[in-house]
Amino acid sequence: MKPSYIVLICIVQLISAQDTWSQDEAKLAASAFGKGNYPKAIKHYEKLLIEDPDNGKYNHNIGVSYLRSNSHKTKAIEYLEAAESAEGYDTKVIYHLARAYHLNNQFDKAIETYLRYQKESGKTDSKVDRHIGNCYSAKKLITNPIPVTFVNLGSKINSEFPDYHPFTTANEDLLIFTSRRSGTKEFDGLFPSSIYRSARWEKEYEEAISIGATINTDYDEQIVGLSADGKRLFFYFDHVKEFGDVYECQQFESRYVAPEGLISVVNSEYLETAAAISPDGKTIFFASNRPGGYGGRDIYMTRKLPDGTWGPAQNLGKKVNTKHDEDFPNPSPNGKGIYFCSRGHANLGGFDLFYSKWSPGHNYFSRPSNLGYPINTPEDNITISFGASGKFAYVSAIRDEGLGDLDIYKIILDTARHTQALIRLSIENINKGHNYKHDTLYISDNVPDSKPYRYLPNRSGVYSIILKRGNYQMQLRVDGYEPYEQQITLDEYDYYPVIREEMIRLNPKKH
Repeated sequence: MKPSYIVLICIVQLISAQDTWSQDEAKLAASAFGKGNYPKAIKHYEKLLIEDPDNGKYNHNIGVSYLRSNSHKTKAIEYLEAAESAEGYDTKVIYHLARAYHLNNQFDKAIETYLRYQKESGKTDSKVDRHIGNCYSAKKLITNPIPVTFVNLGSKINSEFPDYHPFTTANEDLLIFTSRRSGTKEFDGLFPSSIYRSARWEKEYEEAISIGATINTDYDEQIVGLSADGKRLFFYFDHVKEFGDVYECQQFESRYVAPEGLISVVNSEYLETAAAISPDGKTIFFASNRPGGYGGRDIYMTRKLPDGTWGPAQNLGKKVNTKHDEDFPNPSPNGKGIYFCSRGHANLGGFDLFYSKWSPGHNYFSRPSNLGYPINTPEDNITISFGASGKFAYVSAIRDEGLGDLDIYKIILDTARHTQALIRLSIENINKGHNYKHDTLYISDNVPDSKPYRYLPNRSGVYSIILKRGNYQMQLRVDGYEPYEQQITLDEYDYYPVIREEMIRLNPKKH
């Protein structure tokens, strides 16, 4: 055989081997991507892109993998921009690129790209409209960051795997959280979730340990609530055939006894995902998607009756609940309100954390206040747990200084209490094209002969007011509508600056 033929055969064999390798690698990448094992998918697509850097599908899928993983989301942008430049790209690339801009705080680019996706896809998507609204809210919230410091709790608590849903006792001597750090890996390439605990000794938390086989199994368990004294632990589990209820373990002689399902007032045939109890032990708050709510999961409560039984479940109402999901209610240490997460209300994107205060005089929870940036981000922000001092809280977050994936952070609020609030008032039923030029809002102290403060709306008809703690009388004068009056009571707010969004409905003048 002549040398030239030998060389030709070698080249053909090399090309054939390369094709086989590429096909096998592509199958492995697609399999990992389809199962939601995004870290593994990223490794396979990185190899494929070395050989075929302009491949639109590979760039799209690796970009989505970075978006859906809990680290390095900024890397998604370069790959999705490359996928967008490929010939014949799927319009979903534009949507995912908009999400990448959104999650990386590039809100103007995100809005522009979301709008372009709607135009090119020809779809009117309420989810995309919601994302655009989140971007506008985020632009406002991010320009007024709250004074807070994040402290990573270090390797005694955190691991290279997801560590999340931290809950602390009122004295902060016990920290309990969820982690996916051990066991047999599941289809997504991660270990099942289990519950861990750490006790504080001389101001430092000890090495986290499993809470034990009483609660943890080979399946998924996650903590969803903890009593102020740490003696009642609430958790949710997913055991394939058994899921959708919340269970409770009570502490007896420093250990948690066998779990029991929560009372039937809480658990139902529908999905209950979280529950927590008030510091006085008289109210249980929980999340459920049972019928009769406002959409998705809503926050409910049940109160202990004088005879020791629990009363019927009460929905917290439309001030707290929206047509989107609300979840993880957690009473404040002083028992005056609840923290919870929501996809609704004005937020940065995904789930944001909110606070709603109980008004005994009116017997309802107030319109929720967003906890602000950087506690909230465009990522999902699910739980926050305060100690009784109000100076410190515990959250899970993805940050550059993290050990990998979600980590547990202690946040230090630089000013523990705030005596003023920003209130934004807007009118719900104003006529389209209404001229706001002559509309005026007057705010006066409830003090005899006090001079009222005068406020004018912006071009969109929104009034922005900063008020200190106290009682006020509000009068709103709008052309073509009956005068509107309302009492405003502002207490000293707990733990963070408050932003209240109020929507007013006016009655047109009768002619």
